[in-house]
Amino acid sequence: MRVNADLLDLQDYVAYCDGKPFTGVAVEYRPDGTVWSEITYRFGLEDGPARDWYENGMLRSESMAKLGVTNGISKEWQPDGTPKTEKVIELGYCTHSREWGETGRLIKESKLDENSSNYELLIAARAQEPRRVQTILERFRAA
Repeated sequence: MRVNADLLDLQDYVAYCDGKPFTGVAVEYRPDGTVWSEITYRFGLEDGPARDWYENGMLRSESMAKLGVTNGISKEWQPDGTPKTEKVIELGYCTHSREWGETGRLIKESKLDENSSNYELLIAARAQEPRRVQTILERFRAA
């Protein structure tokens, strides 16, 4: 189901439509009627692709989420379509990123340091993920 994002009520990071957790795609439009952004939801949580576009129609950004947590490849582009950033995100933690300048030249690249506190948090998130997903599914299937 696709709905205008104005119809959603966001409460504590959960999107509701007609009082129920929303599953589908929420679309935001510019005043001229062109699509500005779209976000995919499942059980009211961001789950799947989210995209937004420049006024010229070129894709501005794209990211993925898994039951409310950014997870997957997140990309941004310049208005002319050249890459701007690319991040690999696992359970909300950036594990690898690259950034390009306006000319398309790679200007920065980084990886998550295995000795950092964020790496330790990622390891903990990995261990907790099956239970987190199970809890969410049980909560919303019962609703």
